[in-house]
Amino acid sequence: MEELLKFLVKNITGLDDVDIQKQEEDGYIAFTLKPPQDKAGILIGKEGKIIKTITRLMKVRATLDKKRVSVDILPKE
Repeated sequence: MEELLKFLVKNITGLDDVDIQKQEEDGYIAFTLKPPQDKAGILIGKEGKIIKTITRLMKVRATLDKKRVSVDILPKE
């Protein structure tokens, strides 16, 4: 599942080095993306459409694996 997220982020931002942190507990996976400040807006998109789409795709994958997932963005300072 993490590979899917890396693939999506890399192709949206063009960056290979976006920090992705993963916390897993009892079938729930929480991903936190930490892109550079100037690329955070690209991942969020207008009205949050891009991050919502990424989250939906991740939820589809999580459903296939019988897990729950969330994706958050915290820009690097």
